[in-house]
Amino acid sequence: MSSAPSYVIENGLRKVLPYYQSYKTHIKTRWEGRTILDVFSTELGQPPDVITQEISDSKIYVLEDFGKKTSQIVKGWDLLQSRKIQKHDVIFSIRHMHEPSVVVDMSISPNTPNTLINVIFHDHNYLVVNKPAGIPVHPTSNYLYNSVSEILKFDLKLENIWTSHRLDKVTSGVLILGLNKDTGSRLSKIIEHKSDHTTKTYFARVQGYFPDTYTYKCPIVLVNPNGGYLMPGNLSKLVTSSTTKFKRLQYSTFLDESIVECTPISGKMHQIRVHLRNIGFPITNDWVYNNLSQLTPINRLKNDIELKIYDMVSKSYPQVFDVGECEQTIDLETLIKEEGVITQMLNTIKTLASERIEGYKNKTCQDCGRSLFEHERERDKSSIYLHAHRYKYKCEEDPSNSFDFQTPVPSWCEL
Repeated sequence: MSSAPSYVIENGLRKVLPYYQSYKTHIKTRWEGRTILDVFSTELGQPPDVITQEISDSKIYVLEDFGKKTSQIVKGWDLLQSRKIQKHDVIFSIRHMHEPSVVVDMSISPNTPNTLINVIFHDHNYLVVNKPAGIPVHPTSNYLYNSVSEILKFDLKLENIWTSHRLDKVTSGVLILGLNKDTGSRLSKIIEHKSDHTTKTYFARVQGYFPDTYTYKCPIVLVNPNGGYLMPGNLSKLVTSSTTKFKRLQYSTFLDESIVECTPISGKMHQIRVHLRNIGFPITNDWVYNNLSQLTPINRLKNDIELKIYDMVSKSYPQVFDVGECEQTIDLETLIKEEGVITQMLNTIKTLASERIEGYKNKTCQDCGRSLFEHERERDKSSIYLHAHRYKYKCEEDPSNSFDFQTPVPSWCEL
């Protein structure tokens, strides 16, 4: 139902004009037994009154027993008001989209015609770019067309792009994209199964005098600050092998800051940022994980919860922090249930998240009734001092399939 995006660039921001978009959502396990209204309002941050109206107008409906002969559509407020989401449900929706704006760095001179994103390498298989900070890699949450993959498809008139790895929205650097299905599949297999032949090198600017070298290992547990729940989903079998190697490159006595080379052995979400926080050298301007900066109440509580969980893990499973220890899983779910205070703190996050959404509301869309949010205030939180500098893969079977892509060094690396 959506058409080509209409972009507007003004005041250093890339904006997408509102449009309608169709969604097909396979349910998550934690949604089972809850109503659509509950899930859409608490986890997806949608206004209850708007969701109620869209269910009544059949803009949101359910296909139950998806993929089975008994499959049937359930729509209308009378049927969906109290109906609990079931295991094989698929939720369909038509939504009027108001995408957040993303920052455009007008100080960077583009090296490729028709796009403001700098291209490192481009052939019939690969498109490698220096991802700007402040833009998500692929469509996610409220971002669809204001994502790197969609912007490049639009700018370079590409039919498809395959994203095989990701960088945090606030992180800049090497991003390798496939231009056909075979390349996308090959990249995914390299990332998933050839990690011992790949090297990813990041630069980070951190607080404090970092050691010459340091290796740190711990599982990655995150609090979602919007929904007040823990990630990843399967906490009963939490993988513990997330490891990052660090090396100090520079130090400024005046600033008491270090430039650190970071080499993640695995690639979990926020891994480098969490590891640096845990060992006491947070990224200087990381407004989520640096407890020494001006954190919002939500992010301060997020850090408190995560650090408390890591303290619990260190007491119950001290071996998972041993760098030489083999990969294993731990049952964090049971451990958290035994510590009731974690659940209470997560509920507080949910309350604070709702209050934050109310504070961001600016005006209401006349077409869909959704509140419009003022995103200009987030401009100073669009980037942090974390940059993916190099991505290298050595293919022993066929050296012609090897690659080695790198970007220029960011200016903030000079102390």
